[in-house]
Amino acid sequence: MSRLYFLVPIAFAVGMTAEAAHHSIAAEFDAEDPITLVGTIREVVWMSPHISVFVDVTQDGGEVRTYEVQGGPPNRLYRNGSRSTDLMPGDAVVVEGARARNPDSLRVGEGEFHKPDGTPVWAD
Repeated sequence: MSRLYFLVPIAFAVGMTAEAAHHSIAAEFDAEDPITLVGTIREVVWMSPHISVFVDVTQDGGEVRTYEVQGGPPNRLYRNGSRSTDLMPGDAVVVEGARARNPDSLRVGEGEFHKPDGTPVWAD
């Protein structure tokens, strides 16, 4: 029985450390300020803790800006049937997400990816 009393605080401390390490998306992104991007995939980085998709978006004046769109964790996407090859460089995409709180940032959070015809790409 004394071993149990010893292990419970350790298990609790380890669990709290893991939970505290995960950051809130609200710290960087404003869910109340959505953004929609229409562009072309430049690169897909399928790594933990979140996937990143780099999307080239042509502005009204012809300038191309590359946005970094953060999606869900790759293991959750994979369990939902998504694969890293679902989006490839050169693919046209429409992205809806939360704008960064920093007005100069080209990062977007909580990205939902669709083909131009509206078909969802990743089920997050």
